[in-house]
Amino acid sequence: MRLRSFAVSLSLICLISITSLGAASSQSAIAISELIRLDIIHGDSTGALPASSQEIDHAKFISLLSRSLRLESEPLPVPEPSPRYREWYSSSVAAANAYLIVPSLTQDQIKQPVSREEAATLSMRGAFARHLIRPGAVPASPPPFADEAAIDPNSRTASHQAVLMGFMSVGPDNRFRPTSAITFGETAELIVRINDLYTASQNGTGGQEHK
Repeated sequence: MRLRSFAVSLSLICLISITSLGAASSQSAIAISELIRLDIIHGDSTGALPASSQEIDHAKFISLLSRSLRLESEPLPVPEPSPRYREWYSSSVAAANAYLIVPSLTQDQIKQPVSREEAATLSMRGAFARHLIRPGAVPASPPPFADEAAIDPNSRTASHQAVLMGFMSVGPDNRFRPTSAITFGETAELIVRINDLYTASQNGTGGQEHK
């Protein structure tokens, strides 16, 4: 089974480098390949993955976040997935909901793209829920983004935290682009960072502070 799994992963890496990674940044390409190796990213029935520049919906984002945080492997009672979630992402959504990382989403919402400010909020909730970050180290008045006013007030702190932690980044113009949909490549980089923190926490070196 291990040999088969390795062979599948290797074939996916080859497929990715030929198709999805065409215009992707080298960082995104490396992140996607790493998540394939870790078996966190799974392709569709044909083994294909989204293009790095493709928007990612809530179902895929929550599933990747759940896998990187190992939410489904913990003893926390996870309720039976709602009938509306009885699809491939059912257990991931139910686990993230049990940890209060995601709110209850409708079937329409679960298929909608995730905005960058949403991605920041969900990833920071997940990191704190799993005790990957020591609270209280965020600057009281972080330097504002150039588009600070465009960020939902409820997501403003998480957006700054996500950048400080290296989960997300801003461009040379210091714009966070809060309402833009996060791409598959950006998500892969974020998930690798969270997975690294989770692994460190399991090795006794976790609980990272904000810089």
